[in-house]
Amino acid sequence: MTNLINTKILSQFPFKVLSEPQRATFEEHKLSCTDKAQKSYSLVLKILDAYLYSTEQYLTLKSFNSGSEIDRYLSSVIGFIYERLDGSLIHKYNYSTYMVQVFVHVAEKANVELTFPVLSKVKVHTDVQKILDSFSGVNDEKLGFFSGWLLEDNTGNKISVEFSFIREAYGDKVAEQLFSALSRFCRKVKEQTAQSHIKHFKGLFKYFIKLADDFPTLRQYLQSSLAVKYLSVIFNIELKSHIEKGLDGSAFVKAWSTKMSIYRECLITYSIFDEPIFSLPVPRFRQAITLSGSHNSMEKSEGCSSGIFNHKLLTKIPLERTDKQAIKEVLKDVRRDIGHVISTSKRASEINYRRLKRFEQYAAIAAPKELGDVIDYDSIVQKQAIACATFSHFLWGQPAKSGGYSTFLGYRDQTEYLNKILSIPTYHILYPLLLLLVHEHPKITESWLLNWRFYDDGGKPLGYVKVKDGWVIRSVKKRRGPVNAEQIVKLNDTSKVIVERIIKHTKLAREFLKRQGNNDYQYMLLIASLEKLPAKLKGITNLKKITSSSVFTRSLSLRSSHVSKERAQEVANMLTISRLRSSSGVEVFLKTNSVKKMCEALGHKEERADLVNRYLPLPILKYFKDRWIRVFQNAIVYEAMKESKHLHKAIDISPDALEEFLENHRLYSMHGHVKDGNVFNINEAKPKQDGSIVLSTPLLRILFFFFEATSEEIERLDYVVETINTWEELSTLIITQLEYQLTSNDVTSESFEEEVLDMYQEAKANPLTISNFRVRG
Repeated sequence: MTNLINTKILSQFPFKVLSEPQRATFEEHKLSCTDKAQKSYSLVLKILDAYLYSTEQYLTLKSFNSGSEIDRYLSSVIGFIYERLDGSLIHKYNYSTYMVQVFVHVAEKANVELTFPVLSKVKVHTDVQKILDSFSGVNDEKLGFFSGWLLEDNTGNKISVEFSFIREAYGDKVAEQLFSALSRFCRKVKEQTAQSHIKHFKGLFKYFIKLADDFPTLRQYLQSSLAVKYLSVIFNIELKSHIEKGLDGSAFVKAWSTKMSIYRECLITYSIFDEPIFSLPVPRFRQAITLSGSHNSMEKSEGCSSGIFNHKLLTKIPLERTDKQAIKEVLKDVRRDIGHVISTSKRASEINYRRLKRFEQYAAIAAPKELGDVIDYDSIVQKQAIACATFSHFLWGQPAKSGGYSTFLGYRDQTEYLNKILSIPTYHILYPLLLLLVHEHPKITESWLLNWRFYDDGGKPLGYVKVKDGWVIRSVKKRRGPVNAEQIVKLNDTSKVIVERIIKHTKLAREFLKRQGNNDYQYMLLIASLEKLPAKLKGITNLKKITSSSVFTRSLSLRSSHVSKERAQEVANMLTISRLRSSSGVEVFLKTNSVKKMCEALGHKEERADLVNRYLPLPILKYFKDRWIRVFQNAIVYEAMKESKHLHKAIDISPDALEEFLENHRLYSMHGHVKDGNVFNINEAKPKQDGSIVLSTPLLRILFFFFEATSEEIERLDYVVETINTWEELSTLIITQLEYQLTSNDVTSESFEEEVLDMYQEAKANPLTISNFRVRG
C-alpha cells in the first residue's frame, strides 16, 4: 500500500532533516510570499522535510546557491506533492504554488535563474506529468513515519492519530501497544469525545517522556507503590510552569483531571501500567483573591465591563453604595454585552436571510450553466443569477470533476464570495441563529445542539414538531443519562422564526445528503462550503478561530449602541455559545436574585446553589468578594478611628460620602439574646404588611426611568431620599419580574396578565427622561 501524507496532521510531526539554521534561512523568504502561502508556510516546510527524509537527501550550502540544484529540488518536490500528498487536485496545486514561491525567492537570493513547471488547477499539466513519469526514490517505510495511525470511534468514523513523538522516544513496539490500548478505549465513544481522549492521551505522554527517556524506566516509576508520587511530581512541575507562563491554572487542573481518568480507564484497564496503591492525584484548584489594587481601583476599572465574555474587571462602583445599587450597575453592564451580541446576530441573520431569498429568486429565473458552455455575461446580476441557478441544479455534485467549482460557476478563486451569494450554510450563517436561539432558551447547550436531529431513522419529523399549544424542538443532553437525556423546548414566536430559518438555510444541503444516502441529513444543523460537502455540525468552534470574514464577524468587533469599539473587540474574542448561555443565566440571577429561576432558565432539573459559582463569571464573584471585604474593613476602621483627625486618611470613603456609607454599612452591636440569652420573645409573630399596586402605562414609564437611571441622574432628583428609595425598590421589583416573564418560558409563578405586558411594551417604547422630573439647582 502506498503511503500518503495527510496535511491535517503533518504539523504535529517533528522536523527530521531540516536543521534550525536551514529553517531560519527559509523563514527569511516568508514575508515575500502571498498571504495564503504565509498562512501555510510551516506546512510547506514540513512537506519539504518529509520529502527530504523519505528520499534520504540532505540540504547543503550548494543546495541554496546552485541554479541546477534548486531546479532539481523544486521539480522533485512538486512530483512528491502530486504523488504522495493526500487530497484533491486543487489541494496539490495550492501547495505546489506555495513551494514555487519559496524556491523563487531562494533563487533570487542566490542570484540564479529558476525554471519551474507550469501548474494547472483543472488538470495535471504535461510539465507535471513528465516529472511524475520519472519520479522515484521514495522510501515507503520512512514516509510511513508521517502517515499517522487510524483508529475508529463508536460509529466507525476513522480518526488519524500522530504518534511519532512516542515512537521516537519509546520505539515501535511500545508505540503499537499504546496505540492498541487507545484504539480500544476510543472505540466506545463518539468522534468528538475520541478527539478529546487522543489530545489528553498525547499530552500525558509528553509529560511522561520528560520524566523518563525510556519505557522500562517509566514503568518502574509508575509501578503500584510509586505511581502516585511521580504523578504528583509531574502535576506540581507542570502546573507551576503553566501559571508562570500566565496561563489559566484552573484550566490546567481540569485538563489534568481528564488525563487521570484516561490513565485509569485506558492505561490501567488495558494493562499498560499497574493499579496504584493510593488514589490518583486529582487536586482541586483554588484561586486566590487579590485585595491590593482590586476592582475598585479607578485606573484599572474605569470604563471596563462586567467580564461576562472576558476576564476584565468591573466598572467602578463606590463603596458607599448599597449592594442593591451595585448589582443594578452590574446588571446594566451585563445587558450591554448581551445586547451587543444579540443586536449583531439579528442584523447578520436578517442579511443572510435576504441573501437566501435573493438566491432562490435568481435560481428560479435563470437557466443553469452546462459543462462546456461559454457565456458572455450582460451584467453582474445575470452572472450571479446563472451561478445561483447552476448551483441549485448541481448542488455539490458539480460536473467539472477535474477543475474548481468556483471557476465553473464563473468566479475563479472567489469561494468565500460564492458561499455568500449561494447562501451556503457556513458558520457565518449558522452562528448568529444559534446565538439568538440560545439567548431565547438558555437551557439549550452545545451538546443539545450537536445532537439535535430534524428527522428520526424512519424519516419522520423529530426535532421540530407541532404540539397542542404550539411548536417544540427537542434533542438530548447525553451527559444527563438515558432516562433524563431528552430535553424539550417550547418555542415562542421569536424562536420559532429562528428555527424555521435554520431549516430554510440548510434545505439544499439536506436534500443533497439525502440524495447521496448520507444519514447526516437527519440532523438539524448542517455545515458546508462550496468546496466542502455538507455534513452534520460536529463541533462548536470558537468564533475567533474562524479565519474568513463576514458581516457578522466584522460587526461583532465594531462599536455599537451598546458597547465601545474596544469592548466590542473583547467580546468578539471571547464569545462562544456556552458563554452567551451562561451570561443569560447570570442575567436571570442578577435580575431576580433567585437560584431557582436561574436553574429553570438553564434547564437544570434541581435547584442547586453551587450553580451560582459555576455560571457567575469570576470577575463578578471576585468583585463582590473584594467589595464586601473592603466594606467590612472600612466599617471596622471607622469604629476604631471615628474620633481621630486621621480618619479620612485611613478609610477609602470621602468625607462627602461618609454619611451615605454609614447609613448603608455601619456596624451595630449584636442583638441582646446573642450575648445574654433570649431577652425578648423570639417566637413573637411579626406584623405583616400587605399591599397592592395598580399598574398603568404612566406608572410603568416612571418605573422604567428609575430602573434605567444612572446614579448621577438619581442624585440630581429634588425629592425626599425615602421617596426616591421607595421608587427605586418598586422599579427593581416590578420591572425585573416583567422582563423575566417576557424572556423565559419557564416562569410558573408571579405571572402577569397580557394587558399588563402590553402596557409594559408601550411604556418601554416611550420612556421618560430626567427632564420630566424636578431636579436640584
